[in-house]
Amino acid sequence: MILSQIAMHYEIPIGQQAITSILSLCYINNIRPLEYRVLANRLKEIVQSLDKLSENMQEELIVGLEAFVDRSITLFHHVRDLIPENNAENDGELKELITILKLIYSLEKYQQKHDKANLIDDIENACKKGTKFWYINQKELMTSKAKTLTREIQLFREFIQKIYVDLKVAKLHYNKKFSEICRDYFTDCFLTIDKLVSDDAKILLAKFDASPFVKSEKIDHLVSEFFFTLKGLTFYRAHLSDKARSTPLQLDSLYLWSKSLLKVLIRYDYHDNIKRIRKAVQLEEVVDSDFKFSSSAVDTTSLFNKSCKLWANIEWPEPEVAFAFVSKIVDNIANAGCFYGNLLNDRLIQAKFYDNVGPFDITEELCITLNNLDHIRRSLNSLPRDLNFDQVIHNLSHHGIDRAIHFRKVLTEILQGADYDLMNKTLVMINQVGRKMEYDIYKHMQILSTSLSDTTTDQAVSPLLCYLQENSIRLQDCLFPDVYKSFKRIIVNVTMKCFNRMASEGRQHTTSRSEAPPITSIEYYQRLWECLHIIKDFFYNEGNGVDLAVIEEDNFYEENIKFLNISIVDTTMLIGLYFQENAQNQVKSDTPKSDNFYFNNDASCSN
Repeated sequence: MILSQIAMHYEIPIGQQAITSILSLCYINNIRPLEYRVLANRLKEIVQSLDKLSENMQEELIVGLEAFVDRSITLFHHVRDLIPENNAENDGELKELITILKLIYSLEKYQQKHDKANLIDDIENACKKGTKFWYINQKELMTSKAKTLTREIQLFREFIQKIYVDLKVAKLHYNKKFSEICRDYFTDCFLTIDKLVSDDAKILLAKFDASPFVKSEKIDHLVSEFFFTLKGLTFYRAHLSDKARSTPLQLDSLYLWSKSLLKVLIRYDYHDNIKRIRKAVQLEEVVDSDFKFSSSAVDTTSLFNKSCKLWANIEWPEPEVAFAFVSKIVDNIANAGCFYGNLLNDRLIQAKFYDNVGPFDITEELCITLNNLDHIRRSLNSLPRDLNFDQVIHNLSHHGIDRAIHFRKVLTEILQGADYDLMNKTLVMINQVGRKMEYDIYKHMQILSTSLSDTTTDQAVSPLLCYLQENSIRLQDCLFPDVYKSFKRIIVNVTMKCFNRMASEGRQHTTSRSEAPPITSIEYYQRLWECLHIIKDFFYNEGNGVDLAVIEEDNFYEENIKFLNISIVDTTMLIGLYFQENAQNQVKSDTPKSDNFYFNNDASCSN
């Protein structure tokens, strides 16, 4: 209003009036916010008649516009404060401001004076500076009060968590808002953060390397969380522009900033696994209603996977050092698996599982324990794939094939040691079950022995086979296949042991009785011979049961065969067989024949 009155009184030209109005608005912008729409309209008017203005008037206009641009660009240093994410009212003002800036940057005089200035470049640089100012201010507010290294690491980690929030807003809000004036606001923001965080993290980790905490476990948990919080920033790579996504980040070299960081991470991972395994065993629940295995086994193998993912996330590039750390991780996982096995075994000891020898019962606790151990064994066997042993060894191929074989042997032997320990625990438990089954099996053997005189062989052996079949079916339903396979071996061994005991006692019983038995001794052992082969066929089950070699190589089965081979032959034939065997051995001998007598079955028969 004042400018209009002055213009009318002094008859100021229209062009001069427009310039004065624009300059007034530009300078007012330095003091308080203005309505950009008013300035935009005035500026559009003067641009159309700019060539009609004198050089001085044009120069004066450019100076005023420069002041406006400087002030406006400075606003982009404070995007987070001046253009908050939830304030839609500012969106219109931002668009009007951008319209004005585009008009100014399109002026030839402005371009000549500013060496072909680019509005997008200027805004992007202003936003980068704004991100840096925000970072420095927030870091000062959050970490300046730290008096100890522990507190400094803790507060810096909390500050990074706040950065996560800022990056999320940058991606979801500002990246869209600035899509017309910035190539990629989020990429610029993140790359600035990447450099600033990396610089500060290097200093902090150097302090940690020089501290006594490296050799203790007091802040392992904090350092581990600090590492993964930093590492988590790299996941934003997926949201960067195509060009930036293929460029390495400074945070990618995180593992190189501390000599002891990786050792601490692996050390903490192991102790954390041990603590969690102990807790999992205390709180375990049955996973399968048929008591196949429990939650503690699932939790333990999940911890193994966590350790494998730890190594995958680290991505250590140096082959020799990588092999050393992989070996340590494998050893830690193997020890954790053995620790889990010890906890299960201790629980059985407390339940007096090894103290009681008596009637056998298939309990939930026993089956779950055996299946849990088998579940852990199978998980350990998958480590070569999960930790990519082949790639680790391939990276060391420059040492030669002999060394590569040695490296693989080192890793394999670690796993074999743990597998042997877990398998040994399994066999000890199964052997104890065998001792408990021996009580019932022998009772059935006694029934078999006493009933041979009154019933057929099939009828005599039937109660024993029913007992074995019933328990075998139950065990097969409740146990994993590999565990059940081990169980079948023990059942065969115990059955053959009880048979051997029964056969020996049966012979003593028949020879010590004063009254003649219903059947002769030879007939008795002939029936036992038939029973033994029926039992053998039962276990073999036409190739669907226990391997024939396992049965025939059982030491008690071999003793039974030898014993019955002798027991079913009468004395005269036994003597003849004895001397015939001696004669055959003498003929085969390379030494000259002596003058000693020997039994010749043919000669004796001819005389």
